[in-house]
Parts: sequence; C-alpha cells; structure tokens
Amino acid sequence: MAASGFALKTSYYDAAAGFLDLGMVPLLGGDVLADDQNGFCVYSGDKIAVDLAFHFNASRLIFATKVDGIFDRDPDKFPYARRIEQLSLGNLDSGSARLDEKQKLDASGAMAGKLAALRPAREAIARGLRVHMLTMMSEGNLLAKSSEQQVTGTLTMP
Repeated sequence: MAASGFALKTSYYDAAAGFLDLGMVPLLGGDVLADDQNGFCVYSGDKIAVDLAFHFNASRLIFATKVDGIFDRDPDKFPYARRIEQLSLGNLDSGSARLDEKQKLDASGAMAGKLAALRPAREAIARGLRVHMLTMMSEGNLLAKSSEQQVTGTLTMP
C-alpha cells in the first residue's frame, strides 16, 4: 500500500488473495506507508481491514480487541461501563452516541478509530456486511464467531 496526503493511493491485494486461496485467514495490523506528499503516514489496521472487506466483497468483518466489544466508557477504568450490544454508525454521526474521548490515545484511535474506519462502510453494512467487535482475551472467541456462534461483543449497524 502507498498513500498520498495521508489517504490510501495504491494497494496490492495479491498477497492477501494468495493466503485466502490457501484457505488461510490473514491476521493483519497497521503499518507505516510511503506517502508521496508527506514522506510517510501511519495507516491503521482498522482501515486496512475495511479496505480488504471492500476489495474481497466480504460478508463479515471481525475486529478482535482486548475487550468484549464497544463500551460507553473505558471498562478498564470504569467498572460500571456498559457494553453496547448494537451500535449504529448513524447515531455516532448525529451525536446521540459518544465514546469516551480518552479512548483515542493510541495511534489507531482505539475504538473511536475503528468506528471512524467503518464510516465509509455504512452502505456495505446496510447491504448486509456484518461487522463484529469482540475480545481475543477469551479462548475460542474468534473461532466461535467465525462459525456464526453467539459471542459477547458489539454488532455495528448502519
């Protein structure tokens, strides 16, 4: 991948396609991209995941995190934090649902960064792309969700 002005300019998906052809699911993270205007930029794993979901016309996109989905505030700091079972991106845009601003401290933007990466996918979500956020801290969660079993987490809606 390469960028121009902090935006994705070119992508090379053949490597990911090769793994998929072998029956493997690539687990990816963010990276530093060459940027023809700025020298380099950080491109989050969340954006890469959305780009790949679009490119491969995915039916599901799973964000694996350290917590059981999206909470109304940081569950590590607030024991009364409430997990949001279904979160509408439309509610985020209207301001009726807000995440704790302190969750934006890392380079990826934490949960707020994941939701920002998903905004371009609203139409795909409305057409049936299922986006789940779940924890990888519970053994078997990813395998269970991959098999369409019920797993605690957050389902993102358009």
